[in-house]
Amino acid sequence: ADYWPRLWLASARLRMDLWVTHAISERGWNIAGDCYTLPSLQALGPFAHAHANATGAALGSPGHLDWVLPHQVAKTVFSAERAFAPAYGRGGGPYGPMPYARCFGFVPPALQPAVGWAAHRTLELALASKLTSENLVVDELDPASAAFALVNWPTPAQVKPPQGILPVTIADRQRCAWLWRNRYQDGEDAVAALAGFIHPGGDWGDVVSGEFRLAALGHEWAVRGGLTKWTNTIRFNPDFLASRKARQLVYREATAPNPDGATAVTLDLCPLLESKESREKLGPPLGSRSFLVDYSGGCGAPVLAVLRDELPVVTPPAVKGQDPFEEALKAAPAAKAAPTAKAAPPAPPYQWQFVTLPEHKVALRPDGFTLTATHGVTLQATVLRPSKATLTQETGPVATELNYRHDHRNGQLPRTAVTMNGHGPFLVVFTIQRGAAPAVALAGDQLRVGPRTVRLTDKGLALAP
Repeated sequence: ADYWPRLWLASARLRMDLWVTHAISERGWNIAGDCYTLPSLQALGPFAHAHANATGAALGSPGHLDWVLPHQVAKTVFSAERAFAPAYGRGGGPYGPMPYARCFGFVPPALQPAVGWAAHRTLELALASKLTSENLVVDELDPASAAFALVNWPTPAQVKPPQGILPVTIADRQRCAWLWRNRYQDGEDAVAALAGFIHPGGDWGDVVSGEFRLAALGHEWAVRGGLTKWTNTIRFNPDFLASRKARQLVYREATAPNPDGATAVTLDLCPLLESKESREKLGPPLGSRSFLVDYSGGCGAPVLAVLRDELPVVTPPAVKGQDPFEEALKAAPAAKAAPTAKAAPPAPPYQWQFVTLPEHKVALRPDGFTLTATHGVTLQATVLRPSKATLTQETGPVATELNYRHDHRNGQLPRTAVTMNGHGPFLVVFTIQRGAAPAVALAGDQLRVGPRTVRLTDKGLALAP
């Protein structure tokens, strides 16, 4: 008599388990962006609660569903007037009350006081109409979520600020991503992130592969661009390609000496290839992207970040649509005919980009650029490689998808992009501060930022003792 109910329960459990395991990484980082993740959580939350009550079993592996909210809290900066979080993929944070209500019961008990604190701050901002975002935050508490809030919502006596409860560094090896935070205190907290994963078989993760984010001193600096326009990563220069449909540069494996407390991470650059067996397949590593974050203030600025890109030598594709990495992947590339005297030199193959908000004033310099926000806060970027870089600036809208409850919502977000074309390698130093920025100099493999020294190693970047 109970055959069909058990069959459908098993079928639903299988689908929910797969979603929890693959759409949510091992430390709560979603794959497809908040735009698609939030509607799924809206349906999955009640099912997971009911399934646990009926069977006593949780969905997915530990560290996935139970880390969705802790991860979101770790990357959200709360102030008295607003909340913001770095966005990857479509949509973006901060989260509204709904996921806190429906998913709070999955949070590990040791982390519940910190997540509960964020849930209360979120609800306070929503009730004051201050929980706003360009990503269209879903800030209402629907009737079903309100019912879950009656069961899950912590009392004020049960909540504590996240400092000392949530980690300041979160390594997500499945997503190949890192999140760094300096503290959990106020609206001037610093958050940095780097993501390098592409989902097997393709997904929206490949659009943001290798992208980084920076937010500090009350401002967002390196932000998400569009779906196909302006990204904080390395892309192929369209003028270099026979076709303007560029293949993505994909970063997969990561190395870090101490993953859960790493100050620097290196991602392997793998070309994205096509084959008969798989629509998308990764080739062997050909380069790397290294990212270092230092919140110690030892350089003379509250925030120091260093970005290093090592890239392979590639030649312009001879055939329209051909992968530029094709020759670089061959053990012994065929010799190329010497260009004729009238042939113009090929355009630089790579395009390095930094995407920010147009509210920041941009000043290009011969050795980099400076962003100026309100109250005298600046981000200074110093380009050390290439030694002679030509930077350009452009402001305009980028197309993306926004958070939604029922029907998809597309949007145009204003952005400013700083771009430099080159052959690689690239080495850029960022400092965020009030007042004068520290001096930056490179001598051999020693990078000096104020009194701080960063070493360029065989495996990437490292802070000197």
